[in-house]
Amino acid sequence: MGPLFTQYLRSLEGTPDERLALAVWKRLREILKSELKKRGLWYNPPSYLGIFGWSTWSEAGEGALEELVAECYSFIFVDRLGRLLAQLRAKPNVEGLILLNVHHFFLERQKEHDPLGYRVFEMVQAAARQAVEQGELFVLSGDPQVRNSTVLGFAPDAPEDAAPASLGSLVARWNDELLPDLVMARGRRQEDVWLKLRGFFRELESQGILSFRFRDVLDPLKSDTRLRWAALLGEGEEGGTPERAVRKVLPETPVESQESLEKLTRYMSAAVSRMPMDPRTREYLATLWQYLRFQVGASEAAGSLEPLAGEPGDLERSSHRRISQLLGIPRERLPGLFSTLRQLASKAQLLARSGPKSRPRSSRREAG
Repeated sequence: MGPLFTQYLRSLEGTPDERLALAVWKRLREILKSELKKRGLWYNPPSYLGIFGWSTWSEAGEGALEELVAECYSFIFVDRLGRLLAQLRAKPNVEGLILLNVHHFFLERQKEHDPLGYRVFEMVQAAARQAVEQGELFVLSGDPQVRNSTVLGFAPDAPEDAAPASLGSLVARWNDELLPDLVMARGRRQEDVWLKLRGFFRELESQGILSFRFRDVLDPLKSDTRLRWAALLGEGEEGGTPERAVRKVLPETPVESQESLEKLTRYMSAAVSRMPMDPRTREYLATLWQYLRFQVGASEAAGSLEPLAGEPGDLERSSHRRISQLLGIPRERLPGLFSTLRQLASKAQLLARSGPKSRPRSSRREAG
């Protein structure tokens, strides 16, 4: 018996073997469950990975996990089958490539369905990598590119088990200074956030913490950011909340499905980047759209698309004031920026309704 995934792929070039298919499904299920726990996602809602209708991964015989296996199987063995078979003709086995595709599956899912969590991961990982490059931190074990299971220390010979069982409450307080820039900073402003994070890393050493797992810092920051961001979005005066800004973007075009929402967000992000305008206005527009995208992501995580489907209402002055404070966009620019986003959204919906039925589906970027 050779490597399981390689055997299965070879069988697909001839007569499919049902026993191999069942074994592959079982093995893929084991890998995904292990990854969920490694990434700190097992105790988060399945909606963070685009699996809706379940409150937990363990609910009803782990039905959500079965859905995730089906999605991952399609991602690897349907969408990327041609690439895998081509690799198999040049290599003795593709086990490592399958695992790499599982990694890309998680990254794409998190980026699409948990944009806040993914954004925090990007920022904290970048800061940790900088700290390693500058000799402020050392990789004691795990992936040197700094992943969830990587153990980092303040000296190359630091003990790997020196970190306390939980850094949650300590790390969560970092957001007192990091938000909202941890989420919204772009360009050079990101450097300031990375510098602050590196300073917080050094403070751990001053408190006697000699080493820590990357995920023990990342997970509390992600959880706290989700909570605080929801609070920021819900703040407002006189009944006006920044959340209502989302309704203003699509006043007459309710989102009909999760798929249409994903297509819309991809179109909007690309359209904003191509808009012919001065750099400062484009930056404001991109920042505002990113802000709204995070709100959309919060709605996805809750399993509801209502913020995009609701009836439009006047955006109160208090909401404009709050958004201006959060994003650093002059308040007087917001009406024009919202108008531009509404025009782009209307165009996206028009293209979706009137596009030729024979238009080929765009293929996903292959992770293999």
